[in-house]
Amino acid sequence: MDNTFSIQVGNWAAKTKEKMHTVVRKVVLDISTRLVERSPVKTGRFRANWQYAYSGAPRYHTEDVDPSGQATISRIAALIGSDPAGRVHTIVNNLPYAIPLEQGWSKQAPYGMVGLTVLEFEAIVDGAADEVKNQ
Repeated sequence: MDNTFSIQVGNWAAKTKEKMHTVVRKVVLDISTRLVERSPVKTGRFRANWQYAYSGAPRYHTEDVDPSGQATISRIAALIGSDPAGRVHTIVNNLPYAIPLEQGWSKQAPYGMVGLTVLEFEAIVDGAADEVKNQ
C-alpha cells in the first residue's frame, strides 16, 4: 500500500500548524510592542509593568523601570513560547494608575494604549498572516 498521500497530508498539516503558531507569535508580540511603545514614560515603571501570560492573567507588578521598553518587549517575546496557537494570551498592566492612563490621564498618551491597539487588531492579524504567507 502506498502511503505517499498520507505523508503529503501529514506534511501539509505540520506546515500549516507551524504557520499558525508563527502568526500567533507575531500577533502577540506586535500587540505587546504597541502597548509598551504607546505607554507614557516618566520613570519607565509603567512600561516595565506590562505582563504577559497564556495560563491566566498575571496579578502582580514590579518596581522595575524600563524607559525604552525594549527589555519589557524582549521579556514578553521570550515568554510567548513555540506553540501559542489555540491558547488565550493575556497582556496586562497591574499598576494602580493603569486605568487612568488608559483613559487619557497622560498628555503623552491622551488616547490611551489598549483601546488604540484593539482598533488595530484586525490589521495586526492580517499583517502577520500576510508576512507568514509570503515567506
